[in-house]
Amino acid sequence: MDERKKSVVKSFIVGAVIAVAVGVLGFSREYGIFRCISDGAFVAAVALLGVGGIKWVVGRGAFDVSGYGMSSFLRTHLPSVFGGRETRDEYLERKAKERKPAFPQLISGVVFLVISVVFMIIFYI
Repeated sequence: MDERKKSVVKSFIVGAVIAVAVGVLGFSREYGIFRCISDGAFVAAVALLGVGGIKWVVGRGAFDVSGYGMSSFLRTHLPSVFGGRETRDEYLERKAKERKPAFPQLISGVVFLVISVVFMIIFYI
């Protein structure tokens, strides 16, 4: 299995753990099974879409300027800990190589959102 599929599976597992935890809490409050599934899937969807959205924004370079500023400050004042100076271009190139795609979290979040909507409709019918 390639790295992209592994990331999607990991995101689904994290979402499933969140959904089961929330569903069990709802079931202990004597909610119906369809509502518990809907609530659990919704919370998992919000968490995954939130993380995926932040990763997507970071992947587009939204925080590069503030990150470089903090890196430059720390490298200037604590060179023995953080190493020597680094130009802005070197920093941007290094960060571009380190970035991971937001696709796994976003696709998993959308799937959990669809599951949540389906079970909510079933619950209200």
